[in-house]
This record gives sequence, structure tokens and C-alpha cells, in this order.
Amino acid sequence: MPRPNTYEDIAGTGITVITTAKGDAFLIETANRETARRHCWSRHEHGYARAVTRTAEGLKTVYLHRLLCRVSDEAPHVDHINGDPADGRAANLRSCNRVENLRNQKLRMNSRTGAKVWGSTGRPASTGRASSGAANHTLVFSKLSKKRARLQCRRE
Repeated sequence: MPRPNTYEDIAGTGITVITTAKGDAFLIETANRETARRHCWSRHEHGYARAVTRTAEGLKTVYLHRLLCRVSDEAPHVDHINGDPADGRAANLRSCNRVENLRNQKLRMNSRTGAKVWGSTGRPASTGRASSGAANHTLVFSKLSKKRARLQCRRE
């Protein structure tokens, strides 16, 4: 049986810190403490708090942010507004569709151009550049990324 999590209230803030057996910490509002206590949380490889529960159908993974935002498995995505998957406070969570969630994602570590690209389907482009036949693309570049993109285009 996994070791239980610890729950520590931060005095006067209404925030509780959940600490896992491995030392990972997640923030929730104190009002959601009893809901969270029903599970033993661990850190997912992408930083999300998750728990595995046994159901009639078998084992099921439950994510803290989806539990606290009260969305079902079929419901839209839950977005962490500040980009921190360990922050499960209600002020940081919003229900959204796939495209809205992709627009709020961080720049990927393996990005060669520094661009975030979303097509009308909500899929990010793998190369970081819009194809000539694609419609409704949104490009986001930082100043440094623009220079990298220009250099990459010159090399190709």
C-alpha cells in the first residue's frame, strides 16, 4: 500500500499543500481538501497530480485538476491558466476546448524555431511553421525566436 499524502494548510490563505511520499507538492484550496483526501496522489511525468483508483471496470487514473474542476471523462479539457500543473486552485483552472488549451501551452523544449502553431483543427504543427495550404493559423514568436526561425529558413 502506498504511503499516504500529507496535507498542510497555509494559515490565513485558504490554500492547502498536498505533499506526496516522494516530496512532490500540489496546491489546492482548503475547501477541496476532503475531496482530495479520498485518493493517494503521485506526480505524473508531465507534472500533474494523479491517483489510480479501482472501479467495477478495473483500474482508472484520476487527475486532481479534473476532479477539482468537476468535469467528466467526456467533457472538454481543463486548462491550468498559469501553466503550472501542480497548481490546482480554482482560480487557476478553467474548463475549455482543445484549441483554447493548446493556445495556453508552454513552448516545447524541443522546439527548433521557438514558434507555437495551431491550425484550425487545434493541432500544433510539428515543424513550427504553417504550411501553405493551411488556413487560420496563429503564430506566436518571441524576438529571439524570430531570429532563430530566420536562420533556420536560410539554412534550408
